[in-house]
Amino acid sequence: MLKFIRSSHLDLLSTCPRKFQYTVLEELTGDGESSSTRFGTAWHLIHHLIRQGVPLHDAWTKATDGYIDPPKGAKTKEKLLKGIEHYVRRYGHTLEPISPAATEQEFTIRLPGISLPIQGHVDCIGWWDANEGRGREKWIVDHKTTSWLAGDWVQKYSTSNQFKCYYKVGKLEHADLAGVLVDIFHVTMGVSTPRGQAGKSPEQIDGCHFYRLPIRFTEFAIQEWEQFVASKLRDLDNYLSHDFFPMHAPTACGAYGSNCAFLNVCSSQDPDIRSTMKATYIEQPEGQDQE
Repeated sequence: MLKFIRSSHLDLLSTCPRKFQYTVLEELTGDGESSSTRFGTAWHLIHHLIRQGVPLHDAWTKATDGYIDPPKGAKTKEKLLKGIEHYVRRYGHTLEPISPAATEQEFTIRLPGISLPIQGHVDCIGWWDANEGRGREKWIVDHKTTSWLAGDWVQKYSTSNQFKCYYKVGKLEHADLAGVLVDIFHVTMGVSTPRGQAGKSPEQIDGCHFYRLPIRFTEFAIQEWEQFVASKLRDLDNYLSHDFFPMHAPTACGAYGSNCAFLNVCSSQDPDIRSTMKATYIEQPEGQDQE
């Protein structure tokens, strides 16, 4: 029986209930998704260790202990080192938490009339100046790693149910919270030829791109979020009671920039073949749920 839902799974439940079933309830993941999760987890840990006073290189060494590079793609152990080195050169330092305890915090929140609680994890509550004439403000910081940014990524991040949940939770304890700061590490392969490197910065040459997106939410946006999430959690109760999770095909099949890892499973019209195909997927290790 599902005892709670993670804040990081709210968008997934909305995007495709069938994928929610496979990844959350059955704890399956494809090779590509597994390597992305490992990379993101290591990036989070590097930042956390540096915030705790661990030197940069030592933080990278500890965070990547046992890290296995994927067979293809840019999310490698070396990229994590280049990434944090470029990050510190770009910004001067990692983001400063408002207190030593304001980092890597777990939370639980309940919505009125909904029995299933929402649990989540906040990377950091830190000080940051958005250059809007307000000086340093409190922000919930969320470190994101991605190899794909669509042209409308700013608008899509601004509608994230996960970020609205962070803001709702943060406001309960910090009335002066400014919003959510999405601290993005966009990972690409980089360029190796002299012609390709011409006119590019060292960051771009190494395939390390950084963006900080500050998101301020209005009271209206949070009220709307509460109604939306309550509706989706009632849908989840219905899926669980009937043991049926609909697939949102075809619109959800490429929702995150590439084909869903379970596209072959869902496209099969034979239940026995589906079960056989699902057995080839990797069971997600405990503690690998990156937020």
